Amino acid sequence: MEFLCYVAVPFLFVFPRFVRPLGALVVLVVVIRLAEVPQHESPVFWGVRLRDAASMWAFFAGGALLRLAGQRFSWFRFRTDIAVAGTAVLFLVDNVAPGLALEVASVVVPYAVLTIGLARTPYIAQSARFGDFSYGLYLWAFPVQQLVVDVFGVQRMSVNLLMVVTITLALAALSWHLVEKPSMRLKDVIVRRTTRRTPPAVTPAVAPESVPA
Repeated sequence: MEFLCYVAVPFLFVFPRFVRPLGALVVLVVVIRLAEVPQHESPVFWGVRLRDAASMWAFFAGGALLRLAGQRFSWFRFRTDIAVAGTAVLFLVDNVAPGLALEVASVVVPYAVLTIGLARTPYIAQSARFGDFSYGLYLWAFPVQQLVVDVFGVQRMSVNLLMVVTITLALAALSWHLVEKPSMRLKDVIVRRTTRRTPPAVTPAVAPESVPA
Protein backbone atom coordinates (compact mmCIF):
# COMPACT_ATOMS: atom_id res chain seq x y z
CA MET A 1 0.00 0.00 0.00
CA GLU A 2 2.90 2.36 0.64
CA PHE A 3 4.05 1.72 -2.92
CA LEU A 4 0.78 3.16 -4.21
CA CYS A 5 1.65 6.46 -2.53
CA TYR A 6 4.83 6.73 -4.57
CA VAL A 7 2.94 5.77 -7.72
CA ALA A 8 0.25 8.38 -7.10
CA VAL A 9 2.62 11.31 -6.54
CA PRO A 10 3.53 11.76 -10.26
CA PHE A 11 -0.15 12.17 -11.10
CA LEU A 12 -0.11 15.51 -9.29
CA PHE A 13 2.18 16.82 -12.01
CA VAL A 14 -0.49 16.16 -14.63
CA PHE A 15 -2.28 19.24 -13.32
CA PRO A 16 -1.09 22.81 -13.87
CA ARG A 17 1.27 24.12 -11.21
CA PHE A 18 -1.27 26.42 -9.58
CA VAL A 19 -3.79 23.56 -9.22
CA ARG A 20 -1.45 21.02 -7.62
CA PRO A 21 -1.82 22.22 -4.00
CA LEU A 22 -5.59 22.02 -4.39
CA GLY A 23 -5.27 18.50 -5.78
CA ALA A 24 -3.15 17.44 -2.82
CA LEU A 25 -5.70 19.00 -0.46
CA VAL A 26 -8.53 17.05 -2.09
CA VAL A 27 -6.55 13.82 -1.77
CA LEU A 28 -5.84 14.59 1.89
CA VAL A 29 -9.52 15.15 2.67
CA VAL A 30 -10.55 11.97 0.84
CA VAL A 31 -8.02 9.70 2.55
CA ILE A 32 -8.86 11.12 5.98
CA ARG A 33 -12.50 10.31 5.34
CA LEU A 34 -11.52 6.79 4.31
CA ALA A 35 -9.48 6.45 7.49
CA GLU A 36 -12.53 7.36 9.56
CA VAL A 37 -14.66 4.54 8.16
CA PRO A 38 -15.50 2.04 10.93
CA GLN A 39 -13.23 -0.98 11.04
CA HIS A 40 -15.96 -3.49 10.20
CA GLU A 41 -17.16 -1.46 7.20
CA SER A 42 -13.77 -0.88 5.59
CA PRO A 43 -12.94 -3.26 2.71
CA VAL A 44 -9.74 -5.28 2.54
CA PHE A 45 -7.40 -5.23 -0.47
CA TRP A 46 -4.33 -7.47 -0.76
CA GLY A 47 -4.64 -8.33 2.90
CA VAL A 48 -4.65 -4.69 4.02
CA ARG A 49 -7.72 -2.92 5.33
CA LEU A 50 -8.40 0.26 3.36
CA ARG A 51 -8.97 2.19 6.58
CA ASP A 52 -5.46 1.38 7.81
CA ALA A 53 -3.87 2.19 4.47
CA ALA A 54 -5.68 5.53 4.30
CA SER A 55 -4.26 6.45 7.70
CA MET A 56 -0.80 6.16 6.16
CA TRP A 57 -1.76 7.87 2.90
CA ALA A 58 -2.87 10.92 4.87
CA PHE A 59 0.74 11.69 5.80
CA PHE A 60 1.88 11.40 2.18
CA ALA A 61 -0.92 13.71 1.07
CA GLY A 62 -0.20 16.17 3.87
CA GLY A 63 3.49 16.24 3.02
CA ALA A 64 2.76 16.75 -0.68
CA LEU A 65 0.33 19.56 0.13
CA LEU A 66 2.84 21.39 2.33
CA ARG A 67 5.72 21.00 -0.11
CA LEU A 68 3.63 22.21 -3.04
CA ALA A 69 2.37 25.12 -0.96
CA GLY A 70 5.95 26.06 -0.17
CA GLN A 71 6.77 26.12 -3.86
CA ARG A 72 3.60 27.92 -4.89
CA PHE A 73 3.33 30.65 -2.26
CA SER A 74 6.31 32.85 -1.44
CA TRP A 75 4.96 33.68 2.02
CA PHE A 76 4.83 30.03 3.08
CA ARG A 77 7.87 29.05 5.15
CA PHE A 78 8.98 26.04 7.16
CA ARG A 79 9.83 27.44 10.58
CA THR A 80 11.09 25.64 13.64
CA ASP A 81 8.92 27.58 16.08
CA ILE A 82 5.79 26.68 14.13
CA ALA A 83 6.86 23.03 13.97
CA VAL A 84 7.39 22.94 17.75
CA ALA A 85 4.07 24.66 18.41
CA GLY A 86 2.29 22.31 16.03
CA THR A 87 3.79 19.28 17.76
CA ALA A 88 2.57 20.60 21.11
CA VAL A 89 -0.91 21.08 19.65
CA LEU A 90 -0.84 17.52 18.30
CA PHE A 91 -0.02 16.08 21.73
CA LEU A 92 -2.77 18.19 23.28
CA VAL A 93 -5.38 17.17 20.71
CA ASP A 94 -4.41 13.51 20.97
CA ASN A 95 -5.07 13.58 24.71
CA VAL A 96 -8.15 15.83 24.70
CA ALA A 97 -9.86 14.94 21.42
CA PRO A 98 -8.20 11.80 20.00
CA GLY A 99 -10.79 11.60 17.25
CA LEU A 100 -9.14 14.61 15.60
CA ALA A 101 -5.59 13.37 16.03
CA LEU A 102 -5.22 12.07 12.47
CA GLU A 103 -6.42 15.34 10.93
CA VAL A 104 -3.88 17.32 12.96
CA ALA A 105 -1.06 14.80 12.63
CA SER A 106 -1.39 14.55 8.84
CA VAL A 107 -0.32 18.20 8.67
CA VAL A 108 1.85 18.64 11.77
CA VAL A 109 4.07 15.58 11.31
CA PRO A 110 4.94 16.29 7.64
CA TYR A 111 5.49 19.95 8.51
CA ALA A 112 7.92 19.01 11.27
CA VAL A 113 9.78 16.56 9.03
CA LEU A 114 10.03 19.05 6.17
CA THR A 115 11.19 21.73 8.60
CA ILE A 116 14.03 19.52 9.79
CA GLY A 117 15.02 18.86 6.19
CA LEU A 118 14.54 22.31 4.67
CA ALA A 119 14.65 25.02 7.31
CA ARG A 120 17.96 26.71 8.00
CA THR A 121 17.86 26.34 11.74
CA PRO A 122 21.15 26.72 13.65
CA TYR A 123 20.17 24.13 16.24
CA ILE A 124 19.41 21.53 13.58
CA ALA A 125 22.56 22.38 11.63
CA GLN A 126 24.70 22.06 14.76
CA SER A 127 23.26 18.63 15.50
CA ALA A 128 25.29 17.27 12.58
CA ARG A 129 28.37 17.28 14.79
CA PHE A 130 26.93 14.27 16.60
CA GLY A 131 26.82 12.28 13.36
CA ASP A 132 24.65 11.66 10.32
CA PHE A 133 21.70 9.65 11.58
CA SER A 134 19.57 10.03 8.44
CA TYR A 135 20.12 6.54 7.04
CA GLY A 136 19.69 4.94 10.45
CA LEU A 137 16.40 6.76 10.96
CA TYR A 138 15.20 5.51 7.59
CA LEU A 139 16.44 1.99 8.25
CA TRP A 140 15.07 1.51 11.77
CA ALA A 141 11.80 3.46 11.64
CA PHE A 142 9.58 0.76 10.17
CA PRO A 143 10.76 -2.22 12.27
CA VAL A 144 10.59 -0.08 15.42
CA GLN A 145 7.02 0.95 14.58
CA GLN A 146 6.00 -2.68 14.17
CA LEU A 147 7.84 -3.76 17.32
CA VAL A 148 6.27 -1.03 19.45
CA VAL A 149 2.77 -2.03 18.34
CA ASP A 150 3.54 -5.72 18.85
CA VAL A 151 4.94 -5.22 22.37
CA PHE A 152 2.82 -2.38 23.72
CA GLY A 153 -0.28 -2.70 21.57
CA VAL A 154 -2.05 0.16 19.83
CA GLN A 155 -1.47 3.31 21.86
CA ARG A 156 -2.58 6.89 21.39
CA MET A 157 -0.82 8.54 18.49
CA SER A 158 1.21 10.88 20.70
CA VAL A 159 2.43 8.02 22.90
CA ASN A 160 3.25 5.86 19.90
CA LEU A 161 5.05 8.73 18.17
CA LEU A 162 7.11 9.53 21.25
CA MET A 163 8.20 5.92 21.76
CA VAL A 164 9.00 5.30 18.10
CA VAL A 165 10.99 8.51 17.65
CA THR A 166 12.99 7.96 20.84
CA ILE A 167 13.86 4.33 20.12
CA THR A 168 14.56 4.96 16.44
CA LEU A 169 16.83 7.91 17.18
CA ALA A 170 18.79 5.87 19.72
CA LEU A 171 19.24 2.98 17.27
CA ALA A 172 20.21 5.38 14.49
CA ALA A 173 22.90 6.90 16.72
CA LEU A 174 24.24 3.45 17.58
CA SER A 175 24.21 2.46 13.91
CA TRP A 176 26.19 5.54 12.98
CA HIS A 177 28.86 5.20 15.64
CA LEU A 178 29.17 1.40 15.64
CA VAL A 179 28.60 0.49 11.98
CA GLU A 180 28.40 3.35 9.49
CA LYS A 181 31.25 5.56 10.70
CA PRO A 182 33.74 2.68 11.19
CA SER A 183 32.75 1.30 7.78
CA MET A 184 33.42 4.65 6.12
CA ARG A 185 36.82 4.84 7.81
CA LEU A 186 37.61 1.31 6.65
CA LYS A 187 36.59 2.24 3.12
CA ASP A 188 38.99 5.19 3.16
CA VAL A 189 41.81 2.93 4.38
CA ILE A 190 41.13 0.39 1.62
CA VAL A 191 41.00 3.11 -1.03
CA ARG A 192 44.32 4.58 0.13
CA ARG A 193 46.03 1.18 0.15
CA THR A 194 44.65 0.31 -3.26
CA THR A 195 45.81 3.64 -4.64
CA ARG A 196 49.35 3.12 -3.34
CA ARG A 197 49.57 -0.38 -4.82
CA THR A 198 48.30 0.62 -8.24
CA PRO A 199 51.22 1.68 -10.46
CA PRO A 200 50.78 4.96 -12.24
CA ALA A 201 49.72 4.74 -15.83
CA VAL A 202 52.57 5.22 -18.27
CA THR A 203 51.84 7.45 -21.20
CA PRO A 204 53.48 6.04 -24.33
CA ALA A 205 55.96 8.33 -25.95
CA VAL A 206 54.93 9.75 -29.27
CA ALA A 207 57.66 9.98 -31.89
CA PRO A 208 58.00 13.44 -33.40
CA GLU A 209 56.79 13.79 -36.93
CA SER A 210 59.52 14.00 -39.52
CA VAL A 211 59.73 17.23 -41.40
CA PRO A 212 60.37 16.81 -45.13
CA ALA A 213 63.53 18.46 -46.40
